[in-house]
Formats: sequence, C-alpha cells, structure tokens
Amino acid sequence: MRLRKAPIIGEPSRVADVWFEVCKPDDPTSPKGSRTWNLLFDTDMQAGRARCMIAYRIRGEGVGNHFHPRVENKDPEIFVVLIGSVEFWFKDIYGEERTIPIAVNSQNINPVMIKIPPYLLHRINIVSPYAVFEEFQTGPFDPFVNYSAVEFELLRQQ
Repeated sequence: MRLRKAPIIGEPSRVADVWFEVCKPDDPTSPKGSRTWNLLFDTDMQAGRARCMIAYRIRGEGVGNHFHPRVENKDPEIFVVLIGSVEFWFKDIYGEERTIPIAVNSQNINPVMIKIPPYLLHRINIVSPYAVFEEFQTGPFDPFVNYSAVEFELLRQQ
C-alpha cells in the first residue's frame, strides 16, 4: 500500500515512494501458523531475496527439533529473541547436549541474537507465558533443508 511520497535527504529534487506491507500469516487455519508472519524483502545479498519471520509462541510450544546441513540461507541460522523466556536445546554430532536459557523482557533486558551453525540439532522451548522471536534468512524458506531428529541420529551413527 502506498503511503506518501517523501523527499530523499540530501537530494531535495528527488522523491522516493514510501511503502508499508502487512505481514501475512503462514497458515491462518492452524494455531501456530496464525501467529507466524513472514516478510520477504529485496536485498543486495547474493540470494537476491531475504526473509524475516516473526513468530509469537505460547508456553509449552516447541519450535524446531531439527538440524540443517551447510546451506546458504541456514549457515548460520539466526534467531533474535525479542520478548519472553525461552530455552535453546542443542545436541552435537558427538552426542553432547546443552540447554541455554534466555530471558528477555521489558525491564531493560536487550534482545538476544542466537547463531546456530550447521549440523547442530536444536529445539526452542517457550518457558514464559509467551515469547516473540525473529528468524532471518538470506533467501526464501525451503522446508527441504530441515532434517529431523531421527535423521540426525542416523548421521551420528555413521
């Protein structure tokens, strides 16, 4: 939707269009899908398009329990926790497990960025009544680059 035309600072003779775009839910028919929004935007990264996913999750909901191989838009996978308490659970190829609690709230605790490297099984558990987080990718979402915990265990056995 076009809002207005605004002058570009330093170039008063030029005018740029100012736009806003309403993020659309992933899947309005499912509870989690109706609270997950995607915004695709042009970028000068090699992928040509980037993706910012904003998700609102409630206590007890798990996110993930998968891993990614070394693919361009998931190397690393980047999350920013904006609001709430979450626990990130990780398991590496050698079987070592680790849980990292992260708490972000409105009392001057800054958002936290998490970068997850390839081949690391990971899951996010929502601890607070709700949490809001973003995920950034340097290209469109591809569900075929997510591998399950079962596939991870097969990889570990090799």
